[in-house]
Amino acid sequence: MKLIQIIFFISGFIFSATSVAQNIPELPKNWKGISTGTSVGVTIGHNPNNPSSPDKGKQGSEFNTFEVPGTLEVMQQKGRHLDLIFQSAYGKTQYIGTISADGKQIQLVSFHSSALFHLENNKIHGCGHSRGANGTFEHWSGNHSAWCSEFTAVTQ
Repeated sequence: MKLIQIIFFISGFIFSATSVAQNIPELPKNWKGISTGTSVGVTIGHNPNNPSSPDKGKQGSEFNTFEVPGTLEVMQQKGRHLDLIFQSAYGKTQYIGTISADGKQIQLVSFHSSALFHLENNKIHGCGHSRGANGTFEHWSGNHSAWCSEFTAVTQ
């Protein structure tokens, strides 16, 4: 009797694992959208080491808002695992991520930020937080941002 229970348990596990794996979507490679956020500290795009930076010396506990258009590119997807790059006029950020078992959410993390996104057809939207800016450790530790992004798949 126990052998039959073990066989049913293993069969059920294999069936549920394969049915979950079927829900993982293959993401489009290119996405275009905008990130809107709020920061305290050094404003986005500010580089205290660059004399041509438009807001050189602007740092402190100021409350700043920003909108950054950009692209998100899926460099590699292996099942639920992702390697992505966000690129805007301010630079590039590499993210790694994992798609949820139901294929509806993506958790992303980079060296200085993390986010949770929702997948709906050809759209990705979600919010995250960042810490850091260009420049010295002092500038990096004094900056905090909360942001939300919306991206739409680019069809060729």
